[in-house]
Amino acid sequence: MRRLTLWTAVIALVGASVLRAQQVAPGPMKGTGVIAGSLTTADRGEPLRRATVRVASTSPRVTRTTTTDAEGRFRISELPPGEYRLSALRPGFLEMVYGAAQPGGTRSGTPIRLAQGQAIENISLQVPRGGVIAGVVLDEFGDPAMNVPVRALRLGYRNGDRFALPGGTATTDDLGAYRLAGLLPGEYIVTAVPRDTVAALAATADAILIRQAQIQASARAGSPEARAAAATMESAKREGRMPDPPDSRGYVPVYYPGTPAAATANRVQVGLSQQVFGIDMRLQVVETATVAGTLTDVDGTPITGNVQLVDPALPVASVGVWFRAAGADGRFSFPGVVPGAYVLRGHNSPPGSIGGAPASGGVFQMSPPMPISVGGAGVPDARVSMAPNASVAGKLALETISEPLDLSRVIVNLFPVTTSADWEMALKRTPPDAGGTFALKEVVPGRYRVDVTGLPAGWTLASATFGGRDAADYHLTVESGDQPTGVLTFTNRTSEIAGLLTNALNAPVPRQTILLFPADREQWIPQSRRIHVALTGADGRYGFRGLVAGDYRIAAVTDLESGQEFDRDFLARLAGAAVAITLGDGDRKTQNLQVR
Repeated sequence: MRRLTLWTAVIALVGASVLRAQQVAPGPMKGTGVIAGSLTTADRGEPLRRATVRVASTSPRVTRTTTTDAEGRFRISELPPGEYRLSALRPGFLEMVYGAAQPGGTRSGTPIRLAQGQAIENISLQVPRGGVIAGVVLDEFGDPAMNVPVRALRLGYRNGDRFALPGGTATTDDLGAYRLAGLLPGEYIVTAVPRDTVAALAATADAILIRQAQIQASARAGSPEARAAAATMESAKREGRMPDPPDSRGYVPVYYPGTPAAATANRVQVGLSQQVFGIDMRLQVVETATVAGTLTDVDGTPITGNVQLVDPALPVASVGVWFRAAGADGRFSFPGVVPGAYVLRGHNSPPGSIGGAPASGGVFQMSPPMPISVGGAGVPDARVSMAPNASVAGKLALETISEPLDLSRVIVNLFPVTTSADWEMALKRTPPDAGGTFALKEVVPGRYRVDVTGLPAGWTLASATFGGRDAADYHLTVESGDQPTGVLTFTNRTSEIAGLLTNALNAPVPRQTILLFPADREQWIPQSRRIHVALTGADGRYGFRGLVAGDYRIAAVTDLESGQEFDRDFLARLAGAAVAITLGDGDRKTQNLQVR
């Protein structure tokens, strides 16, 4: 009774706290504005029913959603004044942003400016259907393969590299047929991954062995339940009822048109709302190999950590990237590997994590990429060793800043610039001392972008010179054990470009992408401070600010994907038709453009 009374008091106290929180918590901001309209299908012009419509504003921070009715109409009321982004989505269709030329939830679109009490009720938005890839998966005998997962991987961009992103998933039916719907336009790689691949069976076998070891350890510790479980397990072993070790020959992931090698996969082009049929695949039974080895510290001592095996032709998790934890003895194993070229990397964070200090103490370290060639015999004893970290030091040229500077707010940053096949890497940052000197310790080897934050308004990094090379423009490559030292200078004489984009009839072109990039091809690098993207407004005008002096090229482009602005091949194709423009320190230039 006393325990019940105690719990009653606790519940009452918690309830009172919740009530107080409910009384003081601010409710959603309301106003008197209205945004209303209708959605139709882009192909047939029919009402788009039961679609989700979302409006969002950052100032004030408001998000509201509703669903279209039987006529495709929607109405969102009680909106405070602000600038809203409207988007619509329904399964089987592509997310469409109001005012955007192309589908996709990341598009900018045209903002809807809503005044106090205003009702905007004529919004009309056409929503395109998603693309489709369909086909049949057969087994090695030519029979329908049922219940096989199929994935469409869309080729996008990451830091200028082509990168495969998840695009859609499906499972084959009793006829081996699959249909991947709701796809954005683009290039795809289609892969079928049977549930009983050699790698999957080996992972299950490993889990059983680990569980057996845990039961045996508990039995030795004297647990009655564990002793009983161990006895049952031993009986099953004697009677041959334990699962056999997996065979090295068996199913592996296959890529359209049926190859186990990602590098030889055919790409499938899907247009807007296009249906692509006949993407058939046949499963392959392959003699696989095992990649095994030891993860070691810098001095060769086996350590616990994580190991990554990457197929550089298609670095996608669970398709072209595999992970294993190295045990206390440092051993790791990747069974079921299709012969080919791979890259091994490891790090010493506790298994399943990255960036943290190892359990045994010390600092986070990584190994350099280790290319391996996997043949029929596999790789039985790869040695993946940690590389010593580096340190990066330098000095801020404070004399180049001609106004008061609060050094307590200044931070020197190293932003990692990684490829699709790299581990994630953490930002390194540090404040300078009173004299402007800085030192970054335990920097993992890699490529970094140098920047400084907390400067006075209007000031920016002018140069970051390490070893005679400006890391502000070409990045800083840090090798194992390096100790590069640099000097960072600053300027407030940045430049601007503004202009008007028109068509052949001299009419303004709204919501068009403008790309600014350097003339020097050596500066076509990921996260370059000289590559900028802007969008023309409703009046066709655009602008770039905070630019450093130099020779540039500028062009209007359509359907630019995120990250594509750093693709060297794309920039090379664009350079010939782009407009040349040169900026000096502090220039303010006008550059009008015309699309034809």
